[in-house]
Amino acid sequence: MIWIAAALLTATVIMLYYRRRRLALLVVSVLSLAAIIIWSFASGVSQQQRQERQAVSASIGLAVSCAEPEQALEITLENNSASQVRRVSLTVAASLAGQADIVYRGSVREGVIIEPGSTATLCYKPLYHGFRHPRPDVIDTSLYDWRSEVTVVNFDGDVSN
Repeated sequence: MIWIAAALLTATVIMLYYRRRRLALLVVSVLSLAAIIIWSFASGVSQQQRQERQAVSASIGLAVSCAEPEQALEITLENNSASQVRRVSLTVAASLAGQADIVYRGSVREGVIIEPGSTATLCYKPLYHGFRHPRPDVIDTSLYDWRSEVTVVNFDGDVSN
C-alpha cells in the first residue's frame, strides 16, 4: 500500500514539475525533510529497543532445579537494566552436539517480573514439533547444544502489550 502512495506522490510531483517548477521543488524539499525526520525518529526508537533487549540476557542449560522432570531445560533470565521487567519473549534453538545445523527451534513468551539486577529461572519443555524432520522418538536434551536469544522485553511502565 505504501508503494502505491509513493507512486502517486511521484507522479504528482512530476506533473507539478512540468507545470510549476518552483512549487515542485518546494514540495520535494518538504517531503525530503519529513522523510529525514521520520527516519531519524524511527532509527532512534530501533536503537532504544535494541539496547533494552540487550539489557536482559538469557542463558539456557539442562534443568537442575525444575520441579517436574519432563521440564528438561532451565532458562535463566538476568535483568541488567534499571527498570523492572514485566514480560519476556525469547527464541530457543538447538543443534546436535558438535554440529552447526539447527535441529530445534521454538519460542518462549513468559509474563515474569524481574527486578533490576535480579534473575529469574524458567523451566522449559522442548516441544516435539519444534524439531526438524526426522523428529526424535525420545527427546534427550543432553544430546543437543542449546542457545537462546531475547527477542522482546516489556518493562514496567511500557504502554505496549
